[in-house]
Amino acid sequence: MKGNEKGYKNKELSADELLMADGDLTKEQIEGLKSLIVFTDDILAPIDFNTRPCSPPLSEEVAAIDPNAIRACLFRYTYIWLRNGQQFWFYPTYVGRNSIAGWRWRQHAGWTYFGMALRQIQSFQCY
Repeated sequence: MKGNEKGYKNKELSADELLMADGDLTKEQIEGLKSLIVFTDDILAPIDFNTRPCSPPLSEEVAAIDPNAIRACLFRYTYIWLRNGQQFWFYPTYVGRNSIAGWRWRQHAGWTYFGMALRQIQSFQCY
């Protein structure tokens, strides 16, 4: 992975270095997160989080996404389309009855922790 917007250009950084670069996570916290993640780099090509999948076809409106449907996306890279038109990469770590939380990709800030109501989601796609 190449550097980010904070001056790491032209330098290869490991995932650990990127997570610790802003001082938000300690090495121990990163190790704890790694135990929750299944790495498949040797099987799948890396996902480019700055590109977007095609928008899904619109169908009948539902009041909210079923928590059991999106639960299958836990700890998997997921692309989310919101009812307000926003769309982004998301890595869910919690699904409740009415809400979801996890890591949202922001192009200039990287991965940030984020939560939202399931009723805000128009559609989603797990990878």
